[in-house]
Amino acid sequence: MLNTHFEDHSSTGIDVYYNGGTVSPVLRDNTFTDNGTAIYISAGYLTGNKTITGNTGTNNGINGIRISASITGTTILTPNPNFPFVVFNPSIPSGQTLTLEPGAVIKFLSTDLDVYGTLNAQGTSDKPI
Repeated sequence: MLNTHFEDHSSTGIDVYYNGGTVSPVLRDNTFTDNGTAIYISAGYLTGNKTITGNTGTNNGINGIRISASITGTTILTPNPNFPFVVFNPSIPSGQTLTLEPGAVIKFLSTDLDVYGTLNAQGTSDKPI
């Protein structure tokens, strides 16, 4: 989904769902206004190399990208200014890698992050994680 505006959906602006499967959504440069949750990704596994980027939102119930999935392969999450990744029970299994680029914001709906693989998260002084 590219360059699209989602407005006034009581549930979600975009809902990416694949029960137990692997998803690699391409969500770039979209705007979300007045939705219950701006973006909700629910799957067994999430993968993608900078495929979720440039999205913005205002006045959404969850104003960000909610992710309920384990990481598979090499997944790179890029910053979306004022539009965080909001994760629930995330895990990085053995042999898998999650890279957070400088400036990426991660918020947790759960209390843990299970890392059995690799987590790369190195911010900079002007772009902390």
